[in-house]
Amino acid sequence: MTLPFFRLRAANGAPLVERSGQTGRTLISGAWRAVKFGAAQIDREKIDAAAGIPHLTVDRPPQARRGPQPLSFPLPMPPKVAVIEARFAPAKNQRWFDRHDGSWRAWQPDALVVPLSLGLLMADRKRCGLADLPDLTVALVALSSLADGPMDERQRGRLWRAFQVPVFEQLQDRDGSIVARECEVRHGLHLDPDAVADVRAGELRLRNEPTGIAGDIVYGCCECGAESPRLTRVAPLRMAVGAAR
Repeated sequence: MTLPFFRLRAANGAPLVERSGQTGRTLISGAWRAVKFGAAQIDREKIDAAAGIPHLTVDRPPQARRGPQPLSFPLPMPPKVAVIEARFAPAKNQRWFDRHDGSWRAWQPDALVVPLSLGLLMADRKRCGLADLPDLTVALVALSSLADGPMDERQRGRLWRAFQVPVFEQLQDRDGSIVARECEVRHGLHLDPDAVADVRAGELRLRNEPTGIAGDIVYGCCECGAESPRLTRVAPLRMAVGAAR
């Protein structure tokens, strides 16, 4: 099989190996461990005592997306999903609504996909008796962003109390695309196969750009069965730095 061009590098950014097609060039001595990321895979032995390299990432040139992403749901796809503001590839079981369009309530969806900030506003309005919310039956997907930061447990609790269904997080890049998704066991956010991500000095970087978000990238099989890398201990960088002091 011919693999696309990709580059493996250490957490400090040092290049480790380059490969294009069926030829490769090793840039450090020592043996390799197995690394999986999207379509790229290299199978070797473990790196010599890790040689001070905490983990590896795969760096591939970003590719232009072919239209909106399909909605990836953490549970079996419900019959009716209301999507507010976010754009996903069209699907028969999904309807898109503007944030000012309240007709989604009359549609009585089984699940709701909504920006985190808007979902919290809905929850607070219900708590104050200012709005009624339909009875969801499956789940709520909260779309967090780099600008507003990841969802914390207090926010998850507010959404749970308002909607009374499991709450899952999906992290949006600056262009609105989903770069990481929470699975049904909620042991981190699985990186999208097209995401180019690593962690340097405790900060998540996407396409080599800082995000202002702290976290770790964990490799290995998740309890949900997926083998894609996961973001864990995700928090706004300023809070993580403050907690460490």
